[in-house]
Formats: sequence, C-alpha cells, structure tokens
Amino acid sequence: MPTKKTQKLHPAVIALLILLSLITLGFTAFAIGDIIFLLIDKFIPDPVHSLSAYRFNSIKFSIASLITTAPIYIILINYLQKSLKNGRLPFESSIRKWLGYFSILVSSCIIIGIWIAVIVNFLDGDLTLRFFLQLLTVFLISAGILFYNILNIKRSEIKKHNIIQIIFNSIVIPLSIIALVFGFIMMEPPSQTRARRLDENKLRTINSIRNQIDTHYINTSSLPTSLDQINLYNKDEEEVLDQITFSANPEELSYELCTDFNLSSEEITKYGNTYYLNEFEFEAGHNCFDIEIQRNNGAINSIVK
Repeated sequence: MPTKKTQKLHPAVIALLILLSLITLGFTAFAIGDIIFLLIDKFIPDPVHSLSAYRFNSIKFSIASLITTAPIYIILINYLQKSLKNGRLPFESSIRKWLGYFSILVSSCIIIGIWIAVIVNFLDGDLTLRFFLQLLTVFLISAGILFYNILNIKRSEIKKHNIIQIIFNSIVIPLSIIALVFGFIMMEPPSQTRARRLDENKLRTINSIRNQIDTHYINTSSLPTSLDQINLYNKDEEEVLDQITFSANPEELSYELCTDFNLSSEEITKYGNTYYLNEFEFEAGHNCFDIEIQRNNGAINSIVK
C-alpha cells in the first residue's frame, strides 16, 4: 500500500496547486515589474509623463501583493517540484501539461503585446530611454516565465540537484527582496499617510466653507458672522469644522480661516491630492488664510490673498 509520501496527488489537487501557483506568480511578477517601473520613472523622469501622487500610492498595492503572493508562490512551486521528484505528481500528467502550456500562451501574448507597444510608441515619437527600460523589464519577466515553463514541461525527470529550480529560486527570491526594499524606500510612511489624509480632509472642508460663504453672500449680500450660519455637504466636513476658526471683516468683504496642519503643502503635494492645493501654500503647524470676496462682471469669486 502506498505511503502518504508516495501516494499520487489527486487531479483536482494538482489543478488547484498549479492554478494557485500561476495566479501567485502573476501577482508577484506584476508587483516586481511595477516597483521597477516606479524606479525608472523616478530616476529617469519624462516631462511628457510626470510622476503623479497616484503613482506613488499605487506602489502600496504592489508591496502588499509581493509580501503576500511571493512566499506562497515559492512554497507552491517548490512543493510541486518535490512532488515531481518523488513521483506524487506524474510527469505525464495531462493537467500539468495543459496548465503549463496555458502559462506559455499567456507569456507569449504578453511578449507579442510588448512588440506591438514598441511599434505604436515608435509611430507616436515616444521612444525614450525610460520607455526602453520599462519595455526591457516586461520582456525579461515575461520571457523568464515563458522559458521556465517550456523547460519544466519538456523535462522527463528531475535529478538530485534540480538546476532549473535552483536558478529560478536564486532569481525570484533575491529579486522579490530587492523590490520590496526599494518599494518601502519610495513608499510614503503609513504614519505620514494618515497625517496627510487628515490634512486633505481639512483642505476639502476649507474649500467647502469658501463655496458656502460665496453662496451666503450671493443670497444675503453680506458675510456670515459665524460658521454656524452655513451648511456643509457631509458629516465628515462638519466634524472637521470644530478644528477651523473663522473671523469676518465685513467692511473689506474678507474673512480669515485658521487651522493646524500636520504636514506642509509641499509634503502633501508629493503623495496626495493636489486639487485643493491650487491656492493654498502652508507649512506644518498653525496657518491662517485671508480670503477676499471679489465681484467680476457680476460674478462672485473668493480669492486667497
């Protein structure tokens, strides 16, 4: 009677393990490629494609994916190789071959897509060093996966020292670690992320206050005497309202809004939403903004002095 170590894996288990390994490989490859792309964007900037705050924030998904999927993939692929070696996963398994060829198909499609992108970017006049490095990154990752699967499917035996697996592990593991290190270096620290989001919430509230004061002036031809006289859009803004002080100067049609910020406007711009920063520049700490209501051809506008 076969022991647990020599008992053949059930076809459903084989399919599950191989599919899960392909999925985790896809996430791992994407995460590594995305971090490399950000490194290229950072150190070889292109004026046509500026590095946005969204791009910096998207790296968090890649870091989380790499932390989660890379260890799972490495464990799965080594378990499958071990199962091939001890006979629990037959070399002639049709499921292994079908899924192996499927991964080859996906990798081939990616490589074809890369060359289509080369032609399109050539016609668009966008062939820069930055683009070629990104192209090379995708090509090397896709080609590595492609050739690994081809060699893995063609094998009929695994020797005592599995050279292919040793080489693959020696590339994937260090590359994942290096990508993680650079990812954490470029990523906004979690504590700063929370501070920035709180500041952005205050900026949204200040902008809403400006809009409501404009509306109040249009309706009454006067400034409100306190913020209790205006209505904000949502409860989040109402909660922040307690952290903002207001003082009006009716004679000059101006008012002052004061609050405390955790970060400077420059720090927020690097990682955050710049929409609300068009007219505001400030340092970390207590800041006051003088805002004046102006009439232009019948229109009412509030201007930050």
